[in-house]
Amino acid sequence: MSTEREGGAAPRTPESTLNTALLAYAIVALVYGVPILLIPQVFWGDIGGGSDVAVAFLEGFRWAGGVLGGLALGVLLSIREHRGQRTLVTAVALATAGAAVGLWVSALAGELDFLHAWFYWLATIVTSVLGLYLWWARFRARDILGL
Repeated sequence: MSTEREGGAAPRTPESTLNTALLAYAIVALVYGVPILLIPQVFWGDIGGGSDVAVAFLEGFRWAGGVLGGLALGVLLSIREHRGQRTLVTAVALATAGAAVGLWVSALAGELDFLHAWFYWLATIVTSVLGLYLWWARFRARDILGL
């Protein structure tokens, strides 16, 4: 029995699936986290914001960017060695799924205004897909992670 797929490509291993999911998480966390940490006003302006209250809120919210950046770096470090990383992988899968649920609830409750809806829908789609992918990768790599 051959381990190659049709067309010559080898099947994805659970480890490569987990690596891809973790790398995707790190990229998304950095894309959101770095601007929130370093330039929250510019970040808010880019998504259509502009009120003084929102700018003041985001300036006090830099810590969330730091958390996202720190998690991204931790996940990148864990890609080298998966053994003993089940708690980290579970935590980022839970956090991403939780973010997706929160965004869906907000959308279904009508809390989105038209001006910023594109940003929230993008975030909702990204976190939903990434959350599902992280859980699937975690499930596939359960032997590697020691689950």
